[in-house]
Amino acid sequence: MTKAAFSQNTELMRINIRLSTKMMILNCYVSSVLDYECESWTWNRPMRMKVNAFERWRYRMILGIS
Repeated sequence: MTKAAFSQNTELMRINIRLSTKMMILNCYVSSVLDYECESWTWNRPMRMKVNAFERWRYRMILGIS
């Protein structure tokens, strides 16, 4: 669900706006969905690694790094 929320905002991420604005959009829409999903999870090492990998992926997408 979180990747779907991020992909809905890819148009906003591609236009020429400041990085701080992109981060606010990311925190507003995508992080709220992730926080809602994480409420029922049991946090263990593999789950933390998946969440960290997703965060790195979305930061790379914002910065345009492949």
